[in-house]
Amino acid sequence: MIPNDDPRWVSLHGAYRVPYDPRPALARLRVDGKEQRAWSDLWENLHHQGDVGEASYLALVALVQMRGAIALSSGHFFGLTSTIEVQRCRRTNPDVPEWLAADYRDAWSELLHYALKELEAGNDPEVLQSAAAVLCLAKGLTALGTVVWYHDQGTLLEYLEERLGWTELYAKRPDDS
Repeated sequence: MIPNDDPRWVSLHGAYRVPYDPRPALARLRVDGKEQRAWSDLWENLHHQGDVGEASYLALVALVQMRGAIALSSGHFFGLTSTIEVQRCRRTNPDVPEWLAADYRDAWSELLHYALKELEAGNDPEVLQSAAAVLCLAKGLTALGTVVWYHDQGTLLEYLEERLGWTELYAKRPDDS
């Protein structure tokens, strides 16, 4: 991970293909890991209509490093990191810079750990779905992780109905949604 005073922070491109420095938003999250304005800033500038940039990859590493010491919003944490990874695979997005590649790989090893903890202890369905996407992505199951990441409850039920005849063939149980 590059130091906080490294000049590369201000030269890396975000989702809009213009320089974006995520350090101010990251600093706000260090004070309050659930601050909505900081998360909105990161979401807006690190991902846009499938585009991500080098700043997205560096911010992902920084967020993972923060997670051990700060109670970050799990929904935003797993949602944003899985979004960045899925979109990293798009041919139109840049590769992780060589100088960041090892840190990025290490961050995904840590993300696997955090996702497993969330899956064990969590109870929010949306957060659990994002953590499941992170789990798949961290294990190299990119296509499966993308499917888990992409579908909300409505599109998932549409898919199950179309492919498996869900309502006709499977009994609805009280815990099904």
